[in-house]
Amino acid sequence: YVEDVLAAVELAKTEEGIDPDRVYILGHSQGGMLAPMFLSEGADVAGMILFAGTPRSFFDILDDQQAEVIKYYEESGMDDMVESYQVMQEQWKKEREALATMTEEEAKQAGTVYQMPAYYMYTLEQYDAIADIKALAKPTLILQGSADYQVYADKDYQVYLDELTGEPYVEFNLYDGLNHLFMPSQATNMMEAMAEYNAKSQIPDDVFDDIAAWIGLYRRQKPVQGCLA
Repeated sequence: YVEDVLAAVELAKTEEGIDPDRVYILGHSQGGMLAPMFLSEGADVAGMILFAGTPRSFFDILDDQQAEVIKYYEESGMDDMVESYQVMQEQWKKEREALATMTEEEAKQAGTVYQMPAYYMYTLEQYDAIADIKALAKPTLILQGSADYQVYADKDYQVYLDELTGEPYVEFNLYDGLNHLFMPSQATNMMEAMAEYNAKSQIPDDVFDDIAAWIGLYRRQKPVQGCLA
């Protein structure tokens, strides 16, 4: 999808009414994780907006998500499901350990890891988003919901804060009570959060206002916060 993004950027620049010097990439979830890669691979844009992205290993995020699911089944007394997920976790652990010993060519010839192509996971594991963000030094807006059960405010967003606070080209905002889709959430666990995705809702205006203000469409009414609260 790097090629797809590069093509989309170039197409956007040809559209009537779009300033080719003010095109931004907004990546959500894994798109937020990889947005810096798109710029480093040649996407000529003014900046990037990371929606619930992460600088952490994709493996670590999947492990955390599985742990949340297991916690839910444990609290629900569903021992059979707990056992099933624990067996899968053990298998994934072995696959990850095996992948870590492979060369690039070996990964290309391997089967699957975490039920995805081994080479695909290999390339993700090599990627360092923080290094790309710093090397690019492009305007970067990092947004996160506090009620996200897939990418975590106290882990993923916190790494961004730890690594990038003080960089003049980076701004942050943490939205209280918003889930992974940046919609209001009442969920108390992963399964409830997933169920919420099927309910009709909308992203609050504040999120769009902050983005519009950041890219300079109009004067910001409130500062973007650079802290985890």
